[in-house]
Amino acid sequence: MLTLLAFLKHAPADSPFHNERSRKLIFEYMNKQKEVMDQHEIDVVVSGTAIGLDQIVLWVKAPNYEAFQAFLMEPGSDERAEFNTMDVKVLVTLEEAKQWVMQAQ
Repeated sequence: MLTLLAFLKHAPADSPFHNERSRKLIFEYMNKQKEVMDQHEIDVVVSGTAIGLDQIVLWVKAPNYEAFQAFLMEPGSDERAEFNTMDVKVLVTLEEAKQWVMQAQ
């Protein structure tokens, strides 16, 4: 399994706390999120929002990066992309990082 951190950032004016359209898109997506995750074998370990920072953080496990990309390309994702930018990082354990460093020597 691949572990990913996804940071979704939006402008304050697009916050679902203040913007009706953003709120509607987020609620519609949240209502079908479990079905879409199951379809792509995605497990969201933790999801949350940094209130006041206009950011959503996802800690995701996926079988591979392609499955995560397919998950992101599902209908509804393009609408969320209108007001969010996303930064995705692959997360490895410190032991895995140590092994990579040792192989690079």
